Amino acid sequence: MPTSNFDKIPATIKAIEVAAPRALLDIGIGFGKYGALCREKLDVTKNRLSRRDWKVKIDGIEAFGGYRSPLWDCYDNVHVGNIKKLLPDLREYDVATVLDVIEHFEKVEGHSLIAQLLERCQVVILTTPLKWHPQEDWGGNELERHRSHWSHCDFNRYHALTMTAGENCLLAIVCRSKDRIERFRVAKYPICARRVTISLFARLRRKFRLGR
Repeated sequence: MPTSNFDKIPATIKAIEVAAPRALLDIGIGFGKYGALCREKLDVTKNRLSRRDWKVKIDGIEAFGGYRSPLWDCYDNVHVGNIKKLLPDLREYDVATVLDVIEHFEKVEGHSLIAQLLERCQVVILTTPLKWHPQEDWGGNELERHRSHWSHCDFNRYHALTMTAGENCLLAIVCRSKDRIERFRVAKYPICARRVTISLFARLRRKFRLGR
């Protein structure tokens, strides 16, 4: 659907705030809610209300043009089309957000997308349902079908921090380098982020009882 649950917003926006991007790419913007929230957090709260004063570049990609709404005006650019075709021609970004989108890809395609984004972004922030639930076409858009279920262990192959945010959301912060994870690990996340792990690294540390 072009919208999503609200209870994961605090942890998601906190992750974006900690990343402090100068350029952000929002994948699958839907109604445009996160474009508006990111614009408010990254520009408006810095007394940059007018479009001519914005300093943070926020672009979006949406495959289904029928979702267009007034919130799309919060983006600098919205590219309508298939991300596989659009991404190679876009600039590099500090952060890419993939919010309630990755479950619409087959698992292999999802990992391929993350890898492609890490080639042009330092940080990729993802959310996806913590528990599997089926979803078919919605509003005439067959892309809304759920095709995969993601869990914490799916991000073990990356430099990643994962957490449970809200009632049924997995939030994953994937970085191009291990060093970048530290700034997120020490950030004070909202209480809704109840379970925090650093994929693979935390598991190894616990297993061998290594110090911090």
